Amino acid sequence: MTSLIQFRMPSEEKQKLESILKSMGLDCPTAFRMFAAQVIAQKKIPFEIVAFEKNESEEGILSLEEVKEELGL
Repeated sequence: MTSLIQFRMPSEEKQKLESILKSMGLDCPTAFRMFAAQVIAQKKIPFEIVAFEKNESEEGILSLEEVKEELGL
């Protein structure tokens, strides 16, 4: 049995992502399944997460602390 996972992201970012993944011979669903497999295998996010200060060019992006707060962590 499979489940559907959906999320929204800005169209411009999606196009950039698809282009980069295509150059690697991947599509988005495959890349996200690879990400999920690594989270499951490592029991952690498979890359370093770095907090940053928000500025005007990063409007709409949450800091690590804000994400933790929203998740109740």
